[in-house]
Amino acid sequence: MGSVSWQTDPLTLLNAIAGTYGYDPANMPINSTADNLVEEDTVSIYSQITMDGEVGGMPFDVVAGIRWEETEVTSTSQQSVPSAFVWESNNDFSFTLGSGVSALAEDYTYSALLPSLDVSVDITDSLKARASFSKTLARPTYSDMYTATSVEAPSRITHLGDQPSASQGNVALDPLESNNFDLSVEYYYGDANYFSVGYFQKNVSNFVGIQQANQSLFGLRDATASNSTFLSQAIDQLAELGLAESEDRLFSMTAILQNLDSFEGATGAEAYTNAMAGGTEQEGHDAIFSAYDVTPVATDPEIMFAVKSPTNSQDAEIYGFEIASQHFFGETGFGYQFNYTMVEGDIGYDNGSDPSQDQFALPGLSDTLNLVGIYEKDGLSARLAYNWRDDFLNQVNRSVGSTRNPEYIESVEQLDLNVSYEFNSGVILSMDAINLTGEGQRKYGRTPTAAFFVQELDPRYVFSARYTF
Repeated sequence: MGSVSWQTDPLTLLNAIAGTYGYDPANMPINSTADNLVEEDTVSIYSQITMDGEVGGMPFDVVAGIRWEETEVTSTSQQSVPSAFVWESNNDFSFTLGSGVSALAEDYTYSALLPSLDVSVDITDSLKARASFSKTLARPTYSDMYTATSVEAPSRITHLGDQPSASQGNVALDPLESNNFDLSVEYYYGDANYFSVGYFQKNVSNFVGIQQANQSLFGLRDATASNSTFLSQAIDQLAELGLAESEDRLFSMTAILQNLDSFEGATGAEAYTNAMAGGTEQEGHDAIFSAYDVTPVATDPEIMFAVKSPTNSQDAEIYGFEIASQHFFGETGFGYQFNYTMVEGDIGYDNGSDPSQDQFALPGLSDTLNLVGIYEKDGLSARLAYNWRDDFLNQVNRSVGSTRNPEYIESVEQLDLNVSYEFNSGVILSMDAINLTGEGQRKYGRTPTAAFFVQELDPRYVFSARYTF
C-alpha cells in the first residue's frame, strides 16, 4: 500500500482535511495552551542628574536617577471550556467540553518606583572607590500569566474525600524587585594594569511560587458531593437497605435514582435490589455502569476545585564578592587576566526534604574562576583561557515519576585557545580551539550518584579570515 503526504502551511492543510474527520474548520476546539495572548502597555517617566566636585581634596562623581513605571497587563486565552463533570462509573469521570471556543481574559496593573545612585571617588590618582545602589525589576514570564485553565478529574468521588483539581496562570503577578548594593575598590597602575575587589548584595522579592486554593470554575456542578441531589438520596437508600457504602453501590444507586423513569415505577431501593438479583452483585453493577452515566443537575452544589496557580510568595538574598586583575609584563607582550567570583544565596535546596513536595530554592548560583594568559605584540594575538565553574543547582522540582527532585550540574573545567595574526594588508587570520581537553557535562539529582544526564564533548576548532578596508 502506497503512502501519501502533503506539504503546505498548517491552516491550508486543516481546511482541506478537517471535514473528512467530522470537524468544522471554522469552529475547531482549541487546546488551552494553543492560543494565549499577553499584552503589556507600559508608561514610564525618568530623570537623571550628574554632579562632580571634591571632598577632602578627593575628586568625586555622582550619577543619580529615578524612574517611575506603570504597566497594564491583559491576558487572554482561547480554550474549549468544560460544560459538565460526568460520573461514568464507580471511580471513572470525565469533563465534557462545550461547543466552540471561549476567551478567558483578565487584567492587572502594577507600578514601580526605581531609584539609582552611583558614587565614585578618586582617593589617589591610581586608587578609585565606587558605591552604588539601584532598584531594578524583572517582569513575570508570559507562561505564568496565561489565563488558560486545565481541569483534572479526581480518583474518587467528593463524598469519599477526593476532589477535582485544576491549574491556571495568574495575570496578577508582580515583577521581581531587587534592591542592589555594590561596593568596589580599584587600583590602576601602568597603562593597562589594574587590581579590583568588590562586594555585591541583592535583596530580591516577589519570587514566583505555587499556591493552591479551593474555588469553583465555569459554574460546573458536582454530582458526587455528599449534598448533591441524587447521591444524597442514594446514601439514605443504601442505609435503609442495610448496605455499607462503596464506590460501586453509590454509583449504581445514584444512577438508578437519576433514571428512575426507566425502572417501571419501582422505588429506588426496589430497582436497586432487582438490578442486583439477576446474577452476582458485581455483574449487576457492571450492567448499570454500561447503561448509565450520572450527570450533574442545577440543584447540585458547585464543584470546589483544588486550583494551583503561580503567586508571588518568596523573598531571597544573593550576595558575594569578586576579585579581578589584569597585568602586562613590561614590553614583552605577555600578560594575564584573572577574576574570581563567589556567590551565595540564603535559600538553598534541602536534599533531605520530602520528595513528594515542591520547594523553593535559587538556581544558577555558583563560584566561578577565569584565568587568561595573553600575548599581544607585532600583530600576533594569543589567549589561552582556563574557566572553572563549581557545582550549581540548575533546576528546582524536576519531576521524576511522582517525585520532585533537584537537578544539579557538576563542576566543569574548560580550556580554550584563540590565536590571530593581523597582516599589514588588513587581513586577519584566526583560529579558535574550544574545550581543548574535551570536558563533558553531567547532571545529577539529590546525590552525585543519581545521574540524570551525561554528555561527552569533543574539542571544536574554528578557522576564520577577515579583511578590513
